[in-house]
Formats: sequence, structure tokens, C-alpha cells
Amino acid sequence: MRQREDLGFFASNDSILLGSFRKLQVWYSIEEEDLISIEVIDSSISHKRIPSRKKRVLEIQLSKSEDFTNSWHINMARLDYRYAGQGIAARAYSYIIKKLDIMLQAGDSQSKGGRKIWFDLARDKRLTVSGQTKHGKPTIVSVDKEAREVRLQGKTLYDGARRMYVFAYNA
Repeated sequence: MRQREDLGFFASNDSILLGSFRKLQVWYSIEEEDLISIEVIDSSISHKRIPSRKKRVLEIQLSKSEDFTNSWHINMARLDYRYAGQGIAARAYSYIIKKLDIMLQAGDSQSKGGRKIWFDLARDKRLTVSGQTKHGKPTIVSVDKEAREVRLQGKTLYDGARRMYVFAYNA
């Protein structure tokens, strides 16, 4: 069952403005040495009673990967239902990778929407998306246009017997 997420409004507080894309602002804060919170904001929509608070579009929480020292694992990503289907999450991931110069690591299981995001990232020429087992060598993924997901050597990455890892980073 699909949940309708209403993410409410955002006040910048201790967050740092990273920049913007498609008229959306990207704010981030380093919660701990190994935890980053990211907020994507629609600054054109203000709270009625508190105009300094702006509409929250997307929340992302990243933590330093336990298995791969040079990557950041996506712990959580929530998109406000009003912005669904616009490609905002994939664009935000790409933007974060570029601006923070980090490698993102997908979770080992993905919803249909999550699979579509990684499909979109794999199609972005500015990024490299690879997959691997924990001790294997990274291999560039291919895209299955019909299923709208990424594959590794013709096999699905998410539902197999072996645990697979997927990464996106600057090309």
C-alpha cells in the first residue's frame, strides 16, 4: 500500500544551503561525523502563519557506509506526495553527489520507486553507477528499459540470493 507523505514545512535553523536545482533549494546539516541530513525545499511555498518556513519536498538521511569506507548509505528518503513522479529524487541524488563529491550507496532492497531512481541515475551521463558483491569488483550496471531498473551482468540486483551493492558517483 502506497503511503501519502506530507512533509510539512522547513526552517533552516543550523542547516547550510548547498544550492538549488529546478527552483528547489537543497539544505544539509551534518548531524554527527557519520550522519548527514538533507532537505530539498520549494522556497516558492511559504507557511501561512510563519512565512520564513518553506515547503519541504524531500528528506534524505545519509550515514557513512559500514561495509564500504568511501561511500554514504541512503538510510531514508521521503518525498512529499505532491511532488511524486517529477524525477525530483533522482535529480536530488545526482545534485548531492556532484556538490558534496560523495559516493551514494543504495539499500540492498528497493521499492519500485527506488528502483526507478537508480535507473535514472544509471542513465545520467555525468554519473557512474556500479554494482558489486561485498568482496567483488565493481562493475558498471546496465539498464533494463522495460523493467525500468538497473541490472548487473543481466541479473537483477535486488532480489537475488547474493547480497548486491549499488553505488553512484561522479563519472
